[in-house]
Amino acid sequence: MGSKIGDSDLAEAFRFCQEVFKIPRAIVSRGNLESLKRLESFLTPPLQYIDIPSGSDFNGWTVPNNWNLRSASLIDPQGSELIYLSKSNLFIGIGSISIDVTVSLEDLLKHIHTRPDLPGAIPYVTSYYQEDWRICLPYERVSSLSGGDYRVRIVADHSPGIMRLGEIKIPGAEKSEIFFSTYFCHPQMANNELSGPALWMLLANHVWKLSQNKKLKNSYRFFIGPETIGAIHYLKENLLSLKTLVRAGFVLTCVGADGPFVFMPSRTGNTLADRVMRYVLKKYEYRVSSFTERGSDERHWCSPAVDLPMCSMMTKKYHEYPEYHTSFDDLDFISVNGISSVARVYEEIITILEENSVFINSNVGEPKLDRYGIYPKVNDAGNRSHLYSRDILNVLAYLDGENDTLKVAEILNLDFHLVNQIVSKLHANGLISKCH
Repeated sequence: MGSKIGDSDLAEAFRFCQEVFKIPRAIVSRGNLESLKRLESFLTPPLQYIDIPSGSDFNGWTVPNNWNLRSASLIDPQGSELIYLSKSNLFIGIGSISIDVTVSLEDLLKHIHTRPDLPGAIPYVTSYYQEDWRICLPYERVSSLSGGDYRVRIVADHSPGIMRLGEIKIPGAEKSEIFFSTYFCHPQMANNELSGPALWMLLANHVWKLSQNKKLKNSYRFFIGPETIGAIHYLKENLLSLKTLVRAGFVLTCVGADGPFVFMPSRTGNTLADRVMRYVLKKYEYRVSSFTERGSDERHWCSPAVDLPMCSMMTKKYHEYPEYHTSFDDLDFISVNGISSVARVYEEIITILEENSVFINSNVGEPKLDRYGIYPKVNDAGNRSHLYSRDILNVLAYLDGENDTLKVAEILNLDFHLVNQIVSKLHANGLISKCH
């Protein structure tokens, strides 16, 4: 199909992760705006912004105020500092109020979050809609705290702001769309947060290059915004167009770590997106996760009132790896190879979706293929060329105006590209007609 995703593209995707890793992000924050600007600098196609002000509500999901952490300190009874924002911005729970108090160890522990199962990790905690303060510490530090008074200081900006969503649209010959979604709102986590936007950027640039080299069949839409609330507010404005136009869609998340693929089907499990994902994944080691174990924006895209044909694929699935939502999900946890393995799957998916079509064989009986040089003119016991022709006859048998070429490949257990070559030859000789 023209341009391929190259090593330099993959290196750029990883460099993006490195550039934005330490930026503190929240649903509404300077960090999110800065991160999106950095992302834009890596993109070739134009990125359009959609700004939704704090206080905007849809279905109970109210856009919060800004949360910009300016400084934080936790001083123990011996006068030692326990929080170092230069090391990690996970030390303070997202949404924490500004405070300057002295508390006992007993009271302090009521506000501390930790992970005893990962003693050295700082957990990620959020609380956007409750006025409280939360401190996140490694368990090995919490377990060694002594009695006495602790000085807690948190300075955060809670002024009204905007929740910024991003959208890229790349037109094709048809109005029907392939939809790629990801999210941007978690601070300082690599696989759970940054691998999705990195792959999203990689695929957007790839599709843009294809559109410049060769006219695309499908149109493409790329969406990025804070997880859950961003998708829900995007649906508020775009539900009708999404339901009308999206033929297949994919949620990009948790795709940066090495590991066997995990396929998360759509709610129905039988959409075009599910079919093409299953077809491509047959070449790899993978397992299927139930839709009942969903955990990202497929919850919203696939809800009954929306019902988009969307699935996803991960390497280390959210909630299933110990480092999830902790400081251990860092840049060492992901790799160029991890992102590359998933990028190759989606590159193949895009190729198939571009070439996938529906044809109809209107011949009464089998056409006489030897007239077109497609079937051997001499039939004898030693002639095995008819075995390839058998594939052609089988393809003809299933081109009924309803099966697309991907379905034919699935039914016959043939390589999609072989089926596509056969279909192209039959169509060039006027033996079949294209429906869509």
